[in-house]
Formats: sequence, structure tokens, C-alpha cells
Amino acid sequence: MAETEQLLKHGLAENKFAMQAIGYRQVVEHLRGERSLAETVELVKTKTRQFAKRQLTWFRRHSNCEWIELKPNDSAGDILSRLIR
Repeated sequence: MAETEQLLKHGLAENKFAMQAIGYRQVVEHLRGERSLAETVELVKTKTRQFAKRQLTWFRRHSNCEWIELKPNDSAGDILSRLIR
């Protein structure tokens, strides 16, 4: 929230693109007293799930995509090898 407060001081509310980002608009509304912190957290979670669902729908429409599973300990070389195959 401190980040959002600082950004508000620098014009965040006037930046239409930034205010479309998940989280910023909801936190700004909370800071203005429009909803409680708990309601804000739940709303951000909901908006995030909705966005993820839209992304998955988009990817399903592009069925020629091939998913590559990456693991935290994969090296850049391992990943590159899989991409080349």
C-alpha cells in the first residue's frame, strides 16, 4: 500500500493505463475509503483469477502452442536445448 500511496503522489490516479493494472485501482479505491482492506484483498484475488482465466482461454484458442515445463533448478542451457528440440 505504501508503494501505491507514493505513486498517487506522483500522479498514478491520472494515468489511465496504470489504473487498469490489477491491484492499483483496487488499492486506490481502498485508500479513498471505498472499501475495507479485507474486501480489497478479496477483490484483487478475484480480479487476478479472472485475468488468469482469460489468459488460459486465449492460449486454448491457439492450440498450436507447445507448453514447456520449467523447473526452478533448470539452467538456461537446459531450457535452450528443450526450445531447440
